[in-house]
Amino acid sequence: MMALAVTLIMFSAPLFAETPQAASEPIEGEAAAPIGDDASAPDVSKSDDAKTLLEKTEVAHRVMSSSLEKMARNIDSFFAEDKSFDEATSTYARLRIDTSLDKDYQLGFDGDLKIKIDLPRTERQLKLLIESDTKEGIPDRPGESPANVLERQDYLLSIESVNKADDWDIRPAAGIRLRWSPDLFLRLRTSRYRNLNGWLERTSGSLFWFTNDGFGANTALEYDRRIGESWLFRSASSLRWEENDQFLTAEQRVSLYQQLDLRRYLVYQLGVVATQDPRWAVTQYSAAVHYRKDVYKNWLFIEWIPQINFIEEKDFDPEPSITLRLEGVFGREYL
Repeated sequence: MMALAVTLIMFSAPLFAETPQAASEPIEGEAAAPIGDDASAPDVSKSDDAKTLLEKTEVAHRVMSSSLEKMARNIDSFFAEDKSFDEATSTYARLRIDTSLDKDYQLGFDGDLKIKIDLPRTERQLKLLIESDTKEGIPDRPGESPANVLERQDYLLSIESVNKADDWDIRPAAGIRLRWSPDLFLRLRTSRYRNLNGWLERTSGSLFWFTNDGFGANTALEYDRRIGESWLFRSASSLRWEENDQFLTAEQRVSLYQQLDLRRYLVYQLGVVATQDPRWAVTQYSAAVHYRKDVYKNWLFIEWIPQINFIEEKDFDPEPSITLRLEGVFGREYL
C-alpha cells in the first residue's frame, strides 16, 4: 500500500432610485409655489449623500469580509488542515509524519497520507481519494519507524462527487476500507461559509456508514475573527457520534494564530473534550503551542508542537510531550 501511495504522489505532483414622488398639483385658487421654493420637495443632495455613504459602507464590508475569509483559508492551507483536503477541487496530496517524545522519554511515531486525484473527462466533478483511516489509533511498537506506521494503517479508497447547492459544498462518496477484511462504506460531507459582521462562520458535517461499524455522524462549527494585520482568533466546536460506541463526544478548541512572516506561524491553543456516557463528563484538557515553518518552496513544512494533556484515564495528571511534524504537501496551491 505504501508503494502504491508513493507512486500516486509522484504521478499527481505534475497535475496539480428612489424615484421622487411627483409634486402634488396646486389647489384651485391657491398660488403655485415657484419651482425650487417648495419646502416639501425632497432634498436631493442629502439623499445622494446618504446613498453614497451606504454604498461606501457596503463596499468596506465586502472588502473586510473578503479579507477575513482569505486570511482564514490561507492559514488552513499553510497548516494543511483536513478541511483543506476535504474542500480541495483539484489534485492534492499530503504526507504527514509525527515523531513524539513523552514525559518518560519514549519515542512514538504517527502519520497519515491523503491523496485526491481529478478523474479525467469528468470536468473536475469526480475525485479518486486515498486516505489513512486515522479513527483507530495505531499502537507504538519498539524499534518501529514512521514508514512501518504508515504501512500498518488501514486506508480508505473512494470515489467522491463535487456538488454545489446555494452556499453549500456537498460531496457524496462511496468506497472501501482496505484492511484484512474489506469494509464497504458510504459518506456524505457538507460545508458552508458565511460572513457575519466581522466573523467568518464555517458549518460542516458528515454522515457515514460502514458495513462493519454501522452509522456515524459528526458536525463542526467554527468562528474566525481577524485581529489586526497578523492575528486570527478561532473558536471550533465539534460533536461526534458512532453507532458502535453509542455515546457522544464533544470537543471545544480555541486558537490564536500569529503570523510571524510569510513563512512562519505560531498558534496558541486550548482544548477540552467531553463524552456523554450516559452523562456528560470531561475526559481531557489540553494546551499546546504550534510553531510551523515553510522550509522549502511552499510544499515542505516542519512543525514543533509542545503540548500538555490532562486525561481522565490518568487521573488528570499532567502529561507533557513534544512532537516534531514533517509534512509534504503537493497540489496547485503549493506550486
